[in-house]
This record gives sequence, structure tokens and C-alpha cells, in this order.
Amino acid sequence: MPLHETYVRHVCAPGFAFDAAHLGEHFLDAMIAHVLAVRRLPLAQTVEAQQVIARLLRALNSLRSSSLVSTPTTPDLYTAYLEALERTVGPHAVGYLRLGLSRNDLDMTAYRMHARNLVLGLANDLRRLRAALLAQAGAHVQTVFIAQTHHRPAQPTTLAHYLAAVDSMVERDLGRLLQAFRRVNQCPLGAAALGGTSYGLDRAYVARLLGFARPVANTLDAVAAADWEVELCGVLATSAVGLSRLVADLIAWAQAGAFTLPPTLCEGSSIMPQKRNPVALEHVRASLSRVVALAQAPLISGHNIPFSDHNDCGPDIQGALAQSFAEMGQAVELLSVCLEEGAFDPQRLTADALGSDATATELADHLTRAHGLPFGEAHRVVAALLDRMMADHRRLADAGPEDLVAVGGPSLGEEEMRAALDVEEFVRRRCELGGPEQGVMEEHIRNANRRLDAWQRRLSLIEETLRRCRSSLVSEREVP
Repeated sequence: MPLHETYVRHVCAPGFAFDAAHLGEHFLDAMIAHVLAVRRLPLAQTVEAQQVIARLLRALNSLRSSSLVSTPTTPDLYTAYLEALERTVGPHAVGYLRLGLSRNDLDMTAYRMHARNLVLGLANDLRRLRAALLAQAGAHVQTVFIAQTHHRPAQPTTLAHYLAAVDSMVERDLGRLLQAFRRVNQCPLGAAALGGTSYGLDRAYVARLLGFARPVANTLDAVAAADWEVELCGVLATSAVGLSRLVADLIAWAQAGAFTLPPTLCEGSSIMPQKRNPVALEHVRASLSRVVALAQAPLISGHNIPFSDHNDCGPDIQGALAQSFAEMGQAVELLSVCLEEGAFDPQRLTADALGSDATATELADHLTRAHGLPFGEAHRVVAALLDRMMADHRRLADAGPEDLVAVGGPSLGEEEMRAALDVEEFVRRRCELGGPEQGVMEEHIRNANRRLDAWQRRLSLIEETLRRCRSSLVSEREVP
């Protein structure tokens, strides 16, 4: 009986379109792997059975080039595949495909295979972003600027120090993503509806054929669990929130003229000839916001439903999951281009540093380190010096030894005073682990690039493993 037109329009047709666009190859690979496992069963060892299964495998492979459509009596892509197979090889052959196979474990397998591709694509995008961050960091190990805390100038550091800090965050994002990949990369096939089968299907063999590390150990867990989807969206949201903070700083620097995008990433005004708006960064910001919004979908869809197979966290969530990755990939790629082709202005950044009072910490540290003042007393003296300079409408950098003595501080030599208040000297003295001093930063960037190369090798190995498994599966298909 045909399904209701409203149900078809709102549920079946969109689901069919999504599956055809994103999951068709995965469905076919999973079905072929399942049939290859069936072919090894004792019940399939007759000459006739092997011949029928060989025809079925060829028919499954031929479906890759077919254009199937949804109808009121063909509500989903799986049903369309079955109907096409029955027309080609007959119901008896299709029976071998259906032996021990449920929509439940087939769907979950295809969803995880699709998710693997999404994860690897984003991992490569994040690797490119890290390369852009480290390249800019390497170019600016001597570019001093004033970092802020609580929206106010805080202390001098370097642009390299800032960008390397962001890279460390993105490296953790990449780590979280590949940790999640390990949990995604487990095969549900063979779980059937939820309790497995009594045919003795070799689930480990099927998992290997499809490039999975192992089967999901519990067959109910294989078809019921949605935590891997929630975890992936959590990783996306975590990364999006972190990158949005970088974007906020880049926009602020662009506003101040300290970061410039090329004309190809800007738009002019329809009325103001002088405008060159860094709109690419605004679009990155908007995409990252959408990632955070979309990431709520699996969390909410999987909330308060029984632990079994349901549409809420199965087919109904796949579109939002794919869209989350698409938005994140778009944002990361566009942000990478902005960093690769944008330019920082060291003079503007350093000019702001030269006019600030941000070296006050180093003067207090110097009084403690070189003159024996308890830090609390040194802090009080420098605060009093700041008040004196402000009252005289002078910068802290212009303070002389006599000013320090006037507020109760020790007598320093002129050179000593100048060094304690110099922004570049401030950075040079921060030469401990993690500090912004040039040598420390250059070593940090070298190590980060080495780790990035290791990430690249690791990603390439995973991708090559999946390609090799797919090639092996293709060769298995060709065995008559």
C-alpha cells in the first residue's frame, strides 16, 4: 500500500535524497561485505549457491551507476536497492543478502562509514589551519604587541607567542577529533535488528573488509548507541568556540589596521568608496556560530528516548550531523585562507606596545629580583609610580630613576631603568618554557611543525588503510 503523501513529502523524499547523495556507496559496500561473509557460511557452499551469490555481488556492484528514485511504494534507498536487485537477479538471490541483515545494523554501519569520511576531511582542514598558524608564527617571532586580559592591555608578548598558543588549541581539537574517530571506527554490521544472528556470520571479517578496526562488541550497543554522534558534535562545538575567539581578535586587528586581508577576501561599500570590509572573517564567524547551533541536534534528539534503535538518533539526525561538518569545514578552510593570504602589520602592533604601561610587571619583578624588595612592596612602589606618571600626563616608559625614588623605590641606574621598562627586553627576559622569547618560540614552532608532520603521516596512514580495504573489497567483488 502506498504511503501517505504527506509522510512521503516530509519524511521519505528528503531521506531518500540524503541517502542517495551521501550514503549510497556506503550502503552498497556494507551489503557487499555482508554477502561476502554469507558466501563463507556452510549453507552457501554448494556450487549453485556460489553461482547465485556471484551474480548477486555483480548486481550489487552494478547499482553504483544506477539512478534510483523514491516513490510512494519505495520509501527509502534500501528498499529501492532491493527492488532493483529482485528485478535483476530474482528474490532467491536477494535472500542471501537479507540473510542475517537488518536495516538497523546496515544503517548504523553506513552512518559510521560516512562519519569516518567527514572526520578525516575535517582533520585535513585543521591540519592546513595549523600549518597557516605556524607559518605566520614563524614570521613574527620578533613582532611585539600588548596582549590583553579583561579587555584591557596586560603584558607585552609576541605575535608568534599568540599564534602558537592558538595552534596548541587547534592541535588539541585535532587530537579530540581523531580520538573520536577511533570510537566511530567500529563496525555494527552483523548485529542485525539488535540481538545478532544464529548463522555464525564472521563479524570481524566483515569489519576488516570495510576498514573498521573491530566490530562493535555488543550487538544492542551496535544499533542503539548514539553517543558517538554526540561526541563528534561536541568536538565540533569545542573547536568552533575556540576558533571564534581567534576570529574575534583578527577582526579587532583588522579594525585597527594591524591585520589586512587581500582585496579578494574583502568587499567594498555600495556608497562609501573608501571601504574595504574584511567580510571573509565575518562569514567565518557566522559559520562557526551555526556549528555550535547544529551541534545541539544529536544531543537533544537522543535525549530521553529508550536505549534501542530509533529514528530520532538514526536517519533523522544524519542531515544535521553532515551539515555540522560542512559548516565547520567551510569555516576552517576560509579561516586558513585568511591566515595564508592576510598580512599582519608589525609596526602598528609594536607602536601600540611602545606607548603602553604594560611593562610595569617587569619593573616590579626587577625590583624583587635585583634589589631584594618583597614582591608585595615592589608591586606597591610601581603602582605608586604609575599614579605619579599619570598625574603628570607622562607614559611609564618615560619614567626616570628619580621618579622611582620619589615614590619610595630604590635608586636605579639610567640604563637599568630603561631596560626594566623596555617592551622588547620584557619579551627577552621571558625565556622559560612556554615564554615568548625568540629562541624559546623558534624551538616551540620547530617542535609544533614536527608534530604537525606526524599528524599528517597519521592521517595519510588512516586514509591509505581505508583505500586499501576498499581496493581489497573491489577485488573480492570480481571473484566469480
